[in-house]
Amino acid sequence: DGLVLTRYVDIKNNGKQAGNFRIDYAGDQPIKIFPCVGTIEPGSARSIKIEFTSSDLGAWEEIAGVELEGTGYTELRMYGEVRSSSLMLLNISGTSHLQLINFGATLFECEKFQPAVLYNNGPTSLGFVIILEEGGVGQELKSSDDKALPRSISNCITASPNQGGIGPYEKVVINFCFAPALSHLQSERSLLANREFVLFMHIVPVTTVPAGRMLIDSEYIKQNKLTPLVEIGVTGRPVEVDVTITPNIQHNLGTCEVGKRKYYDNP
Repeated sequence: DGLVLTRYVDIKNNGKQAGNFRIDYAGDQPIKIFPCVGTIEPGSARSIKIEFTSSDLGAWEEIAGVELEGTGYTELRMYGEVRSSSLMLLNISGTSHLQLINFGATLFECEKFQPAVLYNNGPTSLGFVIILEEGGVGQELKSSDDKALPRSISNCITASPNQGGIGPYEKVVINFCFAPALSHLQSERSLLANREFVLFMHIVPVTTVPAGRMLIDSEYIKQNKLTPLVEIGVTGRPVEVDVTITPNIQHNLGTCEVGKRKYYDNP
């Protein structure tokens, strides 16, 4: 919104004497054309500048009347489409929107990664930053007790890269990581173990990053009234023991006579 787009067209004089031109535009779009009148010497050309300032969303088409000496009336057709900036978070194959990342059970001292694709579905480049929801306190799912989750659970969720730039219609892979492995969690394991939580992360567009500022945090976003375009829920469950049946939970023992024993050998 408010972006100025510029295009140029040339009017050429192929005759033997100077010729005049005049361009009239009386449409409703924020279009400026200059120069709109002038004289072109024989064998030369004049460059005409057309400026369009984006405002209302949607496609548009306009006509400017052009009077050319010796040629008569013709029309200059101008058209375009104004789109809003749009960031989307997609699954790794880029086929569907991603609203939740479920890490499932993850052992302490281990890491789990889930990749996703950030897509700029817009005609202009954008900066972006990924932050935890204001407060960053995890909420427990399916809880029947009143023990609060420690705030440090938010330190276990990261995204890489967590800020950067993305060009028009470009895709960037974002790796989300759940790592209940930080040393300061040792005293909190009893509060975290086997408790499934949900946190929310925001992907916020930014047009400029102040010089010398290495991190855009929630306070900066609040002060500059930036609006998140994407919200993603992240769930996980830290565990101290992870016992599973392998290779699968279904085994065909075939047939067996009455009173006989049959053993299944894991191939």
